[in-house]
Amino acid sequence: MRNWFIGILLVFALVLCSATVWADDTPPPPPPPDTTPPVSAITEPANNVTVTTNPVIVLGTASANNKQITKVELVVVGPTGTATSLCTPLQPDWSRWEYRLTNPTNGSYTLHPLATDNLLIQQEVWQTIQITVNVQNITILDTTPPVLILLDPATTQSGTFYSGIRQIFTIRGQTEIGATVTINGNPVTVDPSGNFELAVTTSETPQTFSIVATDAANNKSTLTIILSSVWPSSTPTPTPTPSESPTPTPTASPSESPSPTPTSPPGELRDLGGHWAQQIILAMVAKKIITGYPDGTFQPDRTITRAEFCTILAKALNVSPETNPSGFADVTGHWAQGSIAAMVRKGYLKGYPDGSFGPDQP
Repeated sequence: MRNWFIGILLVFALVLCSATVWADDTPPPPPPPDTTPPVSAITEPANNVTVTTNPVIVLGTASANNKQITKVELVVVGPTGTATSLCTPLQPDWSRWEYRLTNPTNGSYTLHPLATDNLLIQQEVWQTIQITVNVQNITILDTTPPVLILLDPATTQSGTFYSGIRQIFTIRGQTEIGATVTINGNPVTVDPSGNFELAVTTSETPQTFSIVATDAANNKSTLTIILSSVWPSSTPTPTPTPSESPTPTPTASPSESPSPTPTSPPGELRDLGGHWAQQIILAMVAKKIITGYPDGTFQPDRTITRAEFCTILAKALNVSPETNPSGFADVTGHWAQGSIAAMVRKGYLKGYPDGSFGPDQP
């Protein structure tokens, strides 16, 4: 319960801090979410052709502007009915995808792709093609591994992911219809559309989860993910300069309960004992969102700069620094330029009217 409470306090504290990063005292409303639907299109086969190969291979493309495609499905209307099946990503971003129809029934087919992005917005304008399938009456062995994608964490490849302050994390994914799924050898329920999920407990110690999908022909696909509730520590904490003077200690508002523990915290942060924000700070330090100074202090009442806040927010939201330029001349070469570029591009922060960002401004 304490960990969840600390997590709630952490989010609340970050929201309160965010009001200080704008150019004036009144933060503008957050940018509206991009509700532009994703698009996908079939590139092969062409419309109104006769296909004689088995399996029938459908190739296509997809995009979602600055958002992320999480899956592309193909709606197939054929002689045996209508089915919506998951496609296979040929690129991790779904810019190229494939669908294979093995041992099809001869006849007329109508196909249209359906893309979904990370905001769960589905494609609205459908491209529809019609084909005629006329293959020899030869049944081939299905050797294609089943499609396996994860929707949370959103990935089509194995890797390491961070669940933030979520210690109960739900792994969600999708596989082809009729396939079975195990996670670390334990069967997981798969619904008729191929969706599955499993709630797991994460900790500061990374844990490995092996997700295996098996189809009716015993073909297997595997994704191995490593989950941890701790963010990677990648950005150094700046050393205060002589021009940075400490600010007066703030008085906790009635809604802010001072820490009941007056003793000094463990480790080198020797100036936190009895501070009203001690427990919140320690929780953030434990999550490696923020660290102390080389002299063993934390300086809880010191003014935070826009660059420091940008770095903290990036770690809290698990956003990786970017190499693309931020567009601000006073950020080039700055130690936090990667985090600033990422936060500005996502719309969390903006610069001043004169075109500067002011990374070292409070």
